Amino acid sequence: MDVAIPADRNVLQEEVEKKLKYKSLCKQVQRKWNLKCTIIPVITGTTGIVTRSLRKIWKLYKETFNRFTTKDGYTWNIT
Repeated sequence: MDVAIPADRNVLQEEVEKKLKYKSLCKQVQRKWNLKCTIIPVITGTTGIVTRSLRKIWKLYKETFNRFTTKDGYTWNIT
């Protein structure tokens, strides 16, 4: 997980940078293990602003993201 919390005016720019940063890794995963790979940049501005694309992704994967458990055992229930 790569976290970024930029100033609100830089949220979209940061999202583009994260997608470009992990694009080659995603292609390697697809080639090596024949898996589908999706890059989901979760970028939140300092005041909580998010991009439109994150809202769309959230709707598509809502069931997957509803319950998230970290390695430490913390569970987040998201509604």
